Formats: sequence, C-alpha cells, structure tokens
Amino acid sequence: RDRSPSRGLGDVYKRQAIAKQDEVLVVEGYLDVIALVQHGVGNTVATLGTATTPLHLQQLFRLTSSVVFCFDGDRAGRTAAWRALQVALSELRDGRQASFLFLPEGEDPDSLIRAQGPDTFRLLVDKATPLPDFLFDSLAGETDLSRMDGRARLAALATPLLEKIPQGPLLDLMQQRLTELSGLRTDPTRLTNKSAQHKTTRTQPVSYTHLRAHETDS
Repeated sequence: RDRSPSRGLGDVYKRQAIAKQDEVLVVEGYLDVIALVQHGVGNTVATLGTATTPLHLQQLFRLTSSVVFCFDGDRAGRTAAWRALQVALSELRDGRQASFLFLPEGEDPDSLIRAQGPDTFRLLVDKATPLPDFLFDSLAGETDLSRMDGRARLAALATPLLEKIPQGPLLDLMQQRLTELSGLRTDPTRLTNKSAQHKTTRTQPVSYTHLRAHETDS
C-alpha cells in the first residue's frame, strides 16, 4: 500500500476531517500527526520540518478558511511561527484566518495529547492566538510604546507587513489597530496590496504529509 508523503492532502479521510472541523492544524512532525490522529484529531497535517510556503497555504485554504499553526513555545518555535506569519499575510483574503498555538516548553503535540488527552488539546487549539494579535504583540515587544520614537518604530516595523495583506476588512481593521497603538493615522493609499504585484514562486514545494485513520500494514 502506497504510504508516500507525496500523496499529501489527497486522502479522502484527511479532507473529510478538515471539512468537518472547518479547520486544519499544522504541526511540525510526522509522529505528531500519528499521535493526534490516534486520539481523534484527524484534521492535522505536518510540514516535516520544511518551511511553510504560499503554495502550502493556498492548498490548505482551498479546504478550510481556518489554519492553526502549532509550534513549540521556545525561541525556535516562535521564530518558525513568525516566518509562517509572514507567508500567511498575503493569503488572508475572503474571511480566511490564521492562528498560532504555542505549546508549553518541553512539550510537543505527541507528548501533550498522550499526557492530557484530546479534550485538553482541543481546548488549547480553541485558545490559539489569532494572527493579528501575534503580529502586534510581537512588534510591541520590540518597541517602547511609552516613547514617541518607540511608537514611530512600531509603525515602521508594521507597515511593510500590513502591505502584504490583500485589500479588505482585515487590512482595514489592522490599520485601525496600528493607529490605536502608534497614534499615527495610516494613509490607506500607502498600504496598497503589494502582494498582488509579486508572482507566486513556482518551485515545487515539499508536500504536507498525513496519516489515514486505521491504516494497517498489508
């Protein structure tokens, strides 16, 4: 029986699980997928250590409007999450959402769901940090908002990121949030949809992998 990771999201079970939850959980390792599926969390795919690409997200967003990235809570995990955020920005159109779940230090999805069970794990997923909050919280942590030049730095850091977001309600709300934090009124004509000016890279991505439920050796 073909177990090749290249089959990716073509598996009917995987698509049905994602459609039923209207959400997909992106984890880093194949063993994490195995453990989650064994405990009933079937709407899960793995990057197998590769960086998330626009093509990965386009594939996922064809199946659901909500993507939850699951990372370790350490420095490396947050660095990987920030890279995923930067890729996700240009795909956030038509009501799409991205969130980030940071696990306690020393835990991964495999160990956590085995120790605490699927109900606790699902509660953590439900409380995942929305992308806009992760973005502004991260940038605010790099600046001193009590200083005028700190608020100016926040605006300088946030503006290139917001420029990646397609025109629409989410961009409007994030511009409003930036204005609230920095005190600077955003010029809407400056934050054009620059993501549309860049063609999608056509290099073949490494497929997400999956595990079909109840699959046995032949």
